[in-house]
Amino acid sequence: MWNSPYNLIIERQNGERYDLYDKGIVTKLFQIESPSPRHVREELDGMDGFLEGETLYEGRSMRGEFFMVAKDTFDRARNEIFRLFSSREAFFITKMSEPYKRWSVKTDSPYVINQRAVMGDFSIEFTSASPFAQSPGTTLNWPEMEHYYGIGEGKIDAFDPPIQYEFNTSSFFVFNDSDETVDPRSMELRIKLQGTLNNPIIKNVTTNDEWQWSGSASAEEVILLDGIQSLKNGQSIFNNTNKKLISLAPGWNEFSITGAADFLISFDFRFYYL
Repeated sequence: MWNSPYNLIIERQNGERYDLYDKGIVTKLFQIESPSPRHVREELDGMDGFLEGETLYEGRSMRGEFFMVAKDTFDRARNEIFRLFSSREAFFITKMSEPYKRWSVKTDSPYVINQRAVMGDFSIEFTSASPFAQSPGTTLNWPEMEHYYGIGEGKIDAFDPPIQYEFNTSSFFVFNDSDETVDPRSMELRIKLQGTLNNPIIKNVTTNDEWQWSGSASAEEVILLDGIQSLKNGQSIFNNTNKKLISLAPGWNEFSITGAADFLISFDFRFYYL
């Protein structure tokens, strides 16, 4: 693998990874468009200006410029490029200068490889349905990386708690390295609770989110908050909860838990970056 900061890694949904340089493709340029805000506004008769509502982000656009050298014939290399960037399903792009981010993309338009003997230049427009890049792994399943990346680097100091994602105390802190709030309605977030439970309450003091369940569980049973689902041993308990969700603000999140003894709680989620 060529560790140039300009090199790209392609990863398919099935986990297959391709280093473009190893495929004879040099990435000359990879540009990422800024976030595109969509503002919700309301105008009232007789009032100057407008009332501001929420702001949402559109998807993102990207553009890559590439140079290829065929290892065999140009036609075979061209066909392999078409397969690499096939977009019936989204695939992930990771730029080696930012190995802690990956973008879920599809090609957005046709492209032509301009042939010069066994070489060629081409440009591809990409689109991402999400405005956010995501971490390549989750907090409890972080992959081996080609480059060092320290979670929280530049965002925490020596007096902060250690970064961890499993706890057995009634109060603790969870660090979210994301640029945005991790919202379980649209982002990966799994909170697993196991212990002797009686009407447990999980509260994010930072966001004021609070999840409550009117029920009990033994130490062998597993309570899982998976996205918008609340499960006990894989069966829904949503109707016996307060029907609220736990989100994670960027940075430190202070938590408290009651109604639990001899327990272990874990937080498994991805980070999301602009």
